Amino acid sequence: MSRLAPETAAPIARAVESALTGDPVAGVGRALELLEAAGWLDDEALFAAPSERAYTRKLIWLDPRERFVVVGMTWSPGQSTPLHDHAGFWVADIVTSGTMFETLYRVTERAAGGRVRFERELHRIAKAKDIGGVRPPLEHHEFGNAGEGVARTVHVYGGNMVRANAYERGADGLWSALDTALTYDD
Repeated sequence: MSRLAPETAAPIARAVESALTGDPVAGVGRALELLEAAGWLDDEALFAAPSERAYTRKLIWLDPRERFVVVGMTWSPGQSTPLHDHAGFWVADIVTSGTMFETLYRVTERAAGGRVRFERELHRIAKAKDIGGVRPPLEHHEFGNAGEGVARTVHVYGGNMVRANAYERGADGLWSALDTALTYDD
């Protein structure tokens, strides 16, 4: 169920739903590109207000069959996620305003107690209209505002992701997973 007016959220949901065939990250990425070009992702109603405490997340659409969820995120300068996973789900995203950074990590070792070692795989800077995405097993990343102003992004997850792991680095270089509930700011 969407928290937005149907006339705002439904066209976005239809475009994403039609892109779920084949490689969903690539298909949904193309759908986000088309939605952005048509102005559908410029609506301020898609995003929660910026917060000084942390980036904000606003539910745009939850597919009734939970095949995907669309989330608008607002990032004040300097805000970022910790290193985290996507609970096994793929994600496609687009920067709608501002400049973002993304650093992807690959798991290179699994140790006792569920701890892991990561190796940096890729670092990129994304500007408005740039598309990104991750898919398991390369689903671990950090994502954040790399600019001086507020940034906004739209993310489509391949399911109703309500929990994920954030990771905390230990003195030995191994990272421990911290189960994290995901919430919305409205």
